[in-house]
Parts: sequence; C-alpha cells; structure tokens
Amino acid sequence: SLQAKYLVVELERELAHYDVRFVNLKGIVEVIPRRLNKGIIVKKILRDIAARDGNAGVDFILCMGDDVSDEKMFTSVFSFVSEMDEDYANVIPSPPVSQLTEGTLPASQSFLREVPSVRCTDLTTPMFAYTVAVGKKPSHASQYVDGAEDVADLLVKMASGSANAFFRREKEGQQHLERFKS
Repeated sequence: SLQAKYLVVELERELAHYDVRFVNLKGIVEVIPRRLNKGIIVKKILRDIAARDGNAGVDFILCMGDDVSDEKMFTSVFSFVSEMDEDYANVIPSPPVSQLTEGTLPASQSFLREVPSVRCTDLTTPMFAYTVAVGKKPSHASQYVDGAEDVADLLVKMASGSANAFFRREKEGQQHLERFKS
C-alpha cells in the first residue's frame, strides 16, 4: 500500500545507522536485522530442542509458510535433517551473527550463536519432517495446501489425533494436500 511505502522511506531515514533492512510485503512493513532471517531462527530452535533430554533429537517437524520470506525456513528444515549425526570434527559452524551498530546489545556481543548440530542418541526413532507452502507456487517446500482454510483443517485434525492426510504428486515435484479423513 502507499502508506507502507511512505513508512519505509521514513524508517530508512531514521534507522540509517542501524544494520537493518525493510521488507514491505502485502502492506506489512518488517524491520529485520540484515544478518537474520527465519531460516536461522528455525535452525537454532530445532537444534536447541534436539539437544534437550540428553540429545533425544526431534521426531516431528511441521513448517508452514505463505510467502517468499518463508523459503529460507523451509531450506533450514532440510538442512537440519541432513546434518543429524554428522562428523563434527569436519564441520565448521557459521560465524556468529553480531550486531554491528549500537542498540540493545553491545556492538561486539553476538546475539545468535550457531552451535554444531546435535548428535542424537537414538537414530532408530523415525523423524517426520514436513514443509508446506500455503498456496500453489514455486517453493522449496515439499508439500502445499491451497489456502489458510486447509491449514486450519490440518491443525484441527492433527490436534484430535486423526490426521490421515492424502498427498497428490504434482508435476513440479511438490505434493498437494488433497483431503483429510477421520
């Protein structure tokens, strides 16, 4: 919208000394640290959860999103899954994300440290990881649903313990969530 564009111009002027970027999607303005994205956060959360209870790991991941800013989140899920039980002696973690300008943290203090992936103690338990794009469009997600109504239906069925979903393979390689049954 026009108001959002004007807001971005004003914010760019006022926040020029901070290492942030502005994203204007669907009339929503997001102010985001340049070195931070949804993928980094998702990977950190998954690693932290996997490290709980003596490195018990993660047995289920459902990652859903409806716009281009969610694509890094989808690839992070796949990256996390591929790193399970890696040879840590040969893995070099990414450098920590640091704030470059003054603000809530000292400029030299890292606000997101990346740690090596978790070596799970039980690799015999299956892990189920689903990435789902909301709306059919080119995506890194492995499945898609048509709209928000389908997301709500899926979550309700999962919460009730009766989520038997059927997927239909599409030409592009994504699977379409076709229907649910009780």
